[in-house]
Amino acid sequence: MPLKGATFWFTFLVDKIVEEHPKAEEEPSQLQGVRLLLCERNPMTRLALSHLLIRWGIRVQEIDHLDNILPTLEKAIVENDPFWIVLFGVNQLDNLNYHYPIYPCPVAILGNNADPEDYQPLLEEGVAMYLAKPMTRKKLFEALCQLLSITQHPATPSPTLESPLLLEQPFPNAIHVLTVDDHPDNLRLIEVLVSELGANVTTASSAKLALTLTRQHTYDLILMDIQMPEMNGIEATQAIRQWEADTKVSQATPIVALTAHAMINEREALMQAGFNDYLIKPITEQTLRMMISKWTQQGININRAVSPHAGSPLTPSAIDEIKKDILQQLLATLPEEQAAIAAAFYRSAWKDMRDKVHRLHGAICYCGVPAFRDCVRKLEKIIGTQNAAHIAVQLEAFNEFCNQLLNPVVET
Repeated sequence: MPLKGATFWFTFLVDKIVEEHPKAEEEPSQLQGVRLLLCERNPMTRLALSHLLIRWGIRVQEIDHLDNILPTLEKAIVENDPFWIVLFGVNQLDNLNYHYPIYPCPVAILGNNADPEDYQPLLEEGVAMYLAKPMTRKKLFEALCQLLSITQHPATPSPTLESPLLLEQPFPNAIHVLTVDDHPDNLRLIEVLVSELGANVTTASSAKLALTLTRQHTYDLILMDIQMPEMNGIEATQAIRQWEADTKVSQATPIVALTAHAMINEREALMQAGFNDYLIKPITEQTLRMMISKWTQQGININRAVSPHAGSPLTPSAIDEIKKDILQQLLATLPEEQAAIAAAFYRSAWKDMRDKVHRLHGAICYCGVPAFRDCVRKLEKIIGTQNAAHIAVQLEAFNEFCNQLLNPVVET
């Protein structure tokens, strides 16, 4: 009818789709007792998620703002009841500040955006899993089970609720950490950071040396760089795990990977190779504090004096000096690195090019030039597309940045 509109109705009969729920007998054994921090601003969504998680036997603590995540995680560790997973919902991914590198447990994000182009950067920067809303009960259950499985190596006991993770008390026993990195200045910086936390530190400048040391000494934790010549960190870890299996050691040593970035498939590969966890460079004192507490199951006194074998105390000026040394070393080798990357590009040797860029990425994480680090990260990412035209554009930006570093403009 003109200017009146019309109303139509119809009946449409369909079969109801019954979602496959996890079996009741499986739920308690897989998620029972898991400690989860749930952050969701929408109160109704938070309530629904909380009820579902509790039904699976998960111990849930709810908060309503991202800024409360880190203080809540730290408080839980002080109270000897650490969280195993952080799950939070977001509406906008832009400018999302979630402090993922210093979380002591894996992070999963529930977001409204299902476009991989938008959420892929989160995975590259360390978020363990991105789940697009609406999330079915079955998929959420499977995702949580996967998060638990890919962050724990079966040969090493994971942190338990009874484990004393105290941040402000001295170690009840001396902690001995082996750090492995082929970059001398990177190794020096990590050594100073770990030493300041009150741990005894042994350093190894190659994976082969680390393999020898682990057969001669017992360590509470190994921090293993991934990109090293001759034998890389993955090969070294596999060799250590094989030796532990052959000699039937009573408890495998936790090994934490040090990597410039870790996408979800790379993290799974690390866990399958025998790593227990990973840290994304650049590593901070707070990151190390959380990680050492998590895997040694002992607290760290951040005000404790450095151990007698640790060298000079850590001060802001000392770290600045180390970063200056790292930058000078980078500038000395950068022309050679730049030429090698360009040569690989002109040969269309994408794997070789990406390996060289990845190694450079790991080297620049501590040099104090974050803009250059981001440029290199973008180049490494786009090489994976094997699109010569797109790679050429980012390579040009990389070369311009290199030239600026090597030939700085002096203002008069």
